[in-house]
Amino acid sequence: MKLEFVLNEIDQRKNDALDGEVNELAAYAELCRIRDRADGALAEIKESALATLENRYGGKAEEFGFKFEKTAGGRYDYSEIPEWKKSKEQLSEIEKQAQNAYKMAVNGSILYDSEGVQIQAANYKPNAFSIKLTPLKS
Repeated sequence: MKLEFVLNEIDQRKNDALDGEVNELAAYAELCRIRDRADGALAEIKESALATLENRYGGKAEEFGFKFEKTAGGRYDYSEIPEWKKSKEQLSEIEKQAQNAYKMAVNGSILYDSEGVQIQAANYKPNAFSIKLTPLKS
């Protein structure tokens, strides 16, 4: 199968939906299946591709229209630091109070803490709508 053929088929499905030639939900579902199949295939060959990149190219390559580099990320774990745990718990409490203050403000009320100090409401920024796709059992 030629890559150009696959890419053209994807573009055609998109264009057919945008032009009203096919049901947009049908096209969306089909494109999601294509994405899921591609994601699965990538996951299956990832370790082999990493080994090839390392063994054949020394961890870097410019091939097939891409620059390939073997990288590794990481992240810090603060969970064993007592000060961090305490601060995180305090932050969670502040966030809950600010969320409650927002919900009350929407209804025209004001939230105060136990000492009578007004709690500032959080700003709420809604996300864009999305489509949740769940395959039906056949």
